[in-house]
Amino acid sequence: MSPNINTLPPEIIILVLENLPNSDTLFAAILSCHRVYEAANPYIPSVLTSIVILQIASLRGTSNALYAVVKSMSRVRPVVRDLQDQARFLTQTLGALEGAAHDYGDDILALELPLQQCDLQCASIAEKIAKRTVKRSDNTISNWKYLLSSYNLTFRVALGKARLVVLEQYQMMVEQAKVDLTEQANTPVIADLLPETSNTQNMLKREKRSVERCLYICNGALEFTMTSDFQARRGQSTVISSINELLPEERKNFTMFAELIGILPAS
Repeated sequence: MSPNINTLPPEIIILVLENLPNSDTLFAAILSCHRVYEAANPYIPSVLTSIVILQIASLRGTSNALYAVVKSMSRVRPVVRDLQDQARFLTQTLGALEGAAHDYGDDILALELPLQQCDLQCASIAEKIAKRTVKRSDNTISNWKYLLSSYNLTFRVALGKARLVVLEQYQMMVEQAKVDLTEQANTPVIADLLPETSNTQNMLKREKRSVERCLYICNGALEFTMTSDFQARRGQSTVISSINELLPEERKNFTMFAELIGILPAS
């Protein structure tokens, strides 16, 4: 008899779920089949974490490929070097984020949409550069540089991986991220090569949602820096070890949602 969903062992079902592209697909799978629900129910947090870790790894590979494409350009102008630097910085940040994901698990779930959008943007930027469709006279490359910088700063803010020397420096980084993100929210940059049938307006709305999520993370970071738990004497290092510290309400809301649809036990 050919194997089907009802005959697969739970371990195989979990393995399949861990390789789904996003949490929306995961929840759809869980709600569509009682067998999948039973197998996944005890492991939802770890499955979600695995999905986001795959997204981090995917974006890290994409940003590294973008760096290689930009680096291969001839007659490099300063703005192109800046874009190259931003791609390299993003790759480095993602390496740190990937390591933290294994340690802090479900704390990184708030970054899922920004990770997805940044991956799409990096892939499209690399493709446009490779196809030489970028005009030297416009501000496209500069816009791309700020786009990558905004995402990179958000990941660094959420991770707290900068290991800054004093609190004021961390606050300055968050404020800079907020300035860049606010500009992005007002005029979203879409680098995607959209098919003729694509709905550009929907893509703009999705990018705007992603930027708003980044701003939410930054606002949570600033609020956290004002608490007694984050105060540091001048000269001492300050490190945020967990996104959960920055986004307690985000984690609370996710837990409430999971309990509502029955994939986590009620607390």
